[in-house]
Amino acid sequence: MGLKNSDLLKNSLPIAFAYIILGFTFGVLFRGKGGTPIEAFLISAFGYSGVSQFIALEFYQGGFPVLVLFSTLIVINLRHVLYGIPFLNLWHGHLKFYLFGTLTDEAFALSQIYRSKKPSMLEWVKIHFLNHSYWIFGCVSGSLVPASVVHKMLGADFALIALFIAIFASTTRKK
Repeated sequence: MGLKNSDLLKNSLPIAFAYIILGFTFGVLFRGKGGTPIEAFLISAFGYSGVSQFIALEFYQGGFPVLVLFSTLIVINLRHVLYGIPFLNLWHGHLKFYLFGTLTDEAFALSQIYRSKKPSMLEWVKIHFLNHSYWIFGCVSGSLVPASVVHKMLGADFALIALFIAIFASTTRKK
């Protein structure tokens, strides 16, 4: 018996709220730097890493050397390689590349919860795709806001801290 789609959706809601808010913040800031909604979609779909995307904002159209940007992003995201170790023998086939590519901090926490339930590869993809789609939706939505709104977004970056607190609290509560 597989995992219910309703359970997958319900369990991903704390991440959804945080990702949409934080992604929206990124999108607004990205728009303020001159980014377009299409670029926001591409960056959030293929460069799916909240911290990296916020850091990349400082490099966007800033005249920084590309080598500095890429080396910074590699060092920051090195932890994702370590996150993948427990899943090396669990994920297989061509879908494993998507799963490893979307193994963010939050997806790792959620994956640890589901690991004991032995999801199928399709269920693993659903788990990660939900999180990924929340992030993309937030980033693109924020990039649709006029750049003049950026100054009104002060303090919204607190969503990242709130996200980690919510994940920590949900993983430590007793079942």
